[in-house]
Amino acid sequence: MCGGEAAILPTDPRQLQICPKGSRKMPAHRDIHVGPAGWSYADWRGRVYPESAGSKFDTLALVAKYFDVVEINSSFYYPPKPETARAWLERTAHNPNFIFTA
Repeated sequence: MCGGEAAILPTDPRQLQICPKGSRKMPAHRDIHVGPAGWSYADWRGRVYPESAGSKFDTLALVAKYFDVVEINSSFYYPPKPETARAWLERTAHNPNFIFTA
């Protein structure tokens, strides 16, 4: 698939060929995920979260209801503890396609 033939993307991205320099390359097959950079913002109250949401309201679970990805902002400062990461996974378990990015 490095020449001029029609490119059909394989269903498994591991089957993509590495083409020699200067040859026409086949585009990589990747999924695109769109989601917010974090899940806990005071200015989202009444816009994203219900106005009446109390301190026990699970903002991460709500984000996972509408998106398939969220950025973990806190990992910029320190890696999450294993028990924290497990809790995040439990809170997003209702969306089997949900992923975290940092």
